[in-house]
Amino acid sequence: MLVKDHIRRNIITLPDTADFRQALETMVEHKTNGLIVVDSEMKPVGAIDSFLLIRTMVPDYLRLDPSLAQFEPEGVFYKLVSSALNKPVKEIMQELHGVRVKENDPMILAATLAAKHSYRYIPVCDDDDKLVGLVSRTDIKRAMAELLNINDTPKT
Repeated sequence: MLVKDHIRRNIITLPDTADFRQALETMVEHKTNGLIVVDSEMKPVGAIDSFLLIRTMVPDYLRLDPSLAQFEPEGVFYKLVSSALNKPVKEIMQELHGVRVKENDPMILAATLAAKHSYRYIPVCDDDDKLVGLVSRTDIKRAMAELLNINDTPKT
């Protein structure tokens, strides 16, 4: 089984010059929880998802002791989100460190890279390292199900 058998080609990207607000707007507009971040040449440099946006706006002291959140004053959520709006995506994203696959690579390579790096998305690039698609954890799960003849249509 090859990557090209499970690639997502119609993907939404985010430029590496974007900020928190642009990432959030793009995710909401396209009804997705994650995006591949690309440079000006469409080469993947990172990934950003809704979890990383949430982590960015929640301060360290609340992550360390979530029980303190109940004592925060009204309006703190708005204040925290507002304070994150201009944070550059480069400071929020999960860097990909050159991790990518090509369409003719075996699916096990995409699965191995996802497992090793805990990445939600593995970029699929052409020979010039330009993004042509991605393989997500969901795509890997569907590939496993396909091998075992597990139907992905809901039972009624």
